[in-house]
Amino acid sequence: MFLGILYAVLANSTWGAYPLFWKQFAEIPPLQITAHRILWSFVLLELVLIVTRQAWTFHTTAFTRRNVLTGALSGLLVGSHWLLWVWAVKAGFIVDASLGSFMIPLTTMGLGVVFLKERLHVWQWLGVAIAIAGVAVVAVGYGKFPTKHTQLDAMQGLTLEFAVLSVPSLAYFVVVEAQGTGMMGHMAKNVLLVAGGLATCVPYIWFAMAARRLPLTILGMFGYIVPVGNLLIGVLVYHEPFSTTKLAGFVCLCVALVVFSVDSLLSQRGRDVLTKYDGLHLTTTLEEPLHAGSITAIDVDGRPSHSGPMDTVSIRVN
Repeated sequence: MFLGILYAVLANSTWGAYPLFWKQFAEIPPLQITAHRILWSFVLLELVLIVTRQAWTFHTTAFTRRNVLTGALSGLLVGSHWLLWVWAVKAGFIVDASLGSFMIPLTTMGLGVVFLKERLHVWQWLGVAIAIAGVAVVAVGYGKFPTKHTQLDAMQGLTLEFAVLSVPSLAYFVVVEAQGTGMMGHMAKNVLLVAGGLATCVPYIWFAMAARRLPLTILGMFGYIVPVGNLLIGVLVYHEPFSTTKLAGFVCLCVALVVFSVDSLLSQRGRDVLTKYDGLHLTTTLEEPLHAGSITAIDVDGRPSHSGPMDTVSIRVN
């Protein structure tokens, strides 16, 4: 679980620092930035698949009709999110965009509960409730609410999404270069755009590795690192306005994160103890024999493993 937490923190911390990076693209239109992110991300992910010897499996199994349609839909959502986010950063709406980012972890947790049948404890439900309340407070104060399933693993699925999106991206490059508004001839900007693809791929790889090790309900809570980081950068670095109403909502969300995380860690520690002592028999000798009905040896699921007179109690941890 430690590695899962580490990868989740690395991925979300990188995303949380994104505004600092995308602010460097002041002269490049958001659509061109997004198209470059898609294209170079696809190239870099292909290289990763080759290095990890997954390329042959990917190319022979990924491009079915169902996978392509699913990848196109998912990729369209991802690309739209990137485009809106880059525009928000360049236009000075980092704090406002972070409100929408707060909904992403809630969506992740909801997917885990609804589709993967993951269970939340009472304190975790309380954390989710506080988080929802925080989003509601910010949204009401702002004046409005922010209005997959394949056989591929996370890395291959992401590569497929970028592969599908790279087709219209290349077509777009042809058009802008023909119009003389493209950036292909500017070496310094090209290096920065290629770096944008690297900055896009690496956290997604970390996130995919975290998703293999953590339940979605826990992974989703680490997603709050992103909007908190975005918020701090927007307010402290770029001095965007931040009202007391938004402050109250963000405080609620931070409290929710603490409540949920502490309960999740305590629950995981309890499961680790049961796993460690799986099959252990603990036996104690009694001073006087006990009669039926006085005490029984029990196991964890509550079923009696012995009844009747006995002078020892055997407790088995299953």
